[in-house]
Amino acid sequence: MSGKVVKLHPPKAKPPFTGQRRAVAVVPPRPLLWPSTSKERFDLFEAWHYVAMRYAHKSRIGLHFLCVARNIIIWKDGCIKASNNFIADQAGGCSIDVIKRELDQLSRLGLITRSGTARSRPGGGVARSREIRLAFPALLEPWLRLPENVQYDE
Repeated sequence: MSGKVVKLHPPKAKPPFTGQRRAVAVVPPRPLLWPSTSKERFDLFEAWHYVAMRYAHKSRIGLHFLCVARNIIIWKDGCIKASNNFIADQAGGCSIDVIKRELDQLSRLGLITRSGTARSRPGGGVARSREIRLAFPALLEPWLRLPENVQYDE
């Protein structure tokens, strides 16, 4: 032995398992003004994606939706109209409940807004449609710096 003293840190205590889902604070969203040029759209999406990933990491929520958002967004108008089933399939075949939970958490964080309609079908049943739009939280954390060209909806 060389006489070196190795200090071991005590293991960090984990909080006890409660079986409850993680609580996410509710923050009002500020919808984004979707640009008219392709470059501005991509830049805005990249800024949103950076913020969303930082908030998701900080809040310890899943990343399935955020990983496929770039592939399912309609670039012309900046909305996502894909079903939960389609999003789950694109995210590697995860559970639809995972996508529902992540969308709920992202909505509570103020990172997306959702609007939808339902109407009865002539043959019976209900036809539903949903639109997801990108947003930033009304009050961003002070450690986040956004590009100057990012515009909010007032």
